[in-house]
Amino acid sequence: MGRGRGFLARAAGPAHLRAPLLDELEAWRVENRGIDPPGEPLGRAITYLDNHWKILRVVEKGGVLELDNGEPERRLRGPAMGRRNWLFAGSDGGAETAETILSMLETAKSFGVAREYLHDVLSKIAGGWKQSRLAKLMPAEWAAARAAARAAARADAPHPAAQ
Repeated sequence: MGRGRGFLARAAGPAHLRAPLLDELEAWRVENRGIDPPGEPLGRAITYLDNHWKILRVVEKGGVLELDNGEPERRLRGPAMGRRNWLFAGSDGGAETAETILSMLETAKSFGVAREYLHDVLSKIAGGWKQSRLAKLMPAEWAAARAAARAAARADAPHPAAQ
C-alpha cells in the first residue's frame, strides 16, 4: 500500500485500497469499544485507537502519509540509542548543533545521498557559503539540484554513436 515509497508514488497509488481497510478497522473499533476495561491491554489499545482515529484516517487522503511509521522509527533509532551520550554535548548550543546535523544526515540518508551530501555541504560551508543561502543546502533541495545538474551534464555530453 505504498510502504517505503515516496509521496508521489503513494499519491498515484490506488486510494480505493486504503479506505476499505480503515472502514473495517473502524467497524471493529466501534464494535469492541467498552468490552475490555480501559486498564486491560485491549482496552488501552482501543482507547489509543479512539484518540488517534482522525489522524489515522488522513492516510486516505492522496498518499500524503504512510499507513505505518516503521521507516521513520528505524531512522530515529540511532539518535535515540545515543541519547545518554547527548547529555554530554558540552552546552545547549552544542546539543542544538548536533541535533541539526543529525537531522540533516538522516534526511540525506533517506534520499540516498548521505556521503556525497556530507562531503559537498561541509566543503561549501568551509569555503564560506553565505548563511542567507543555507536553505539551498537542505537535503531535499540539494538532492534535487544535484539530480538536475547530472541530467544537464548527460544532455550536454556527446553521444557515443555520434562520434
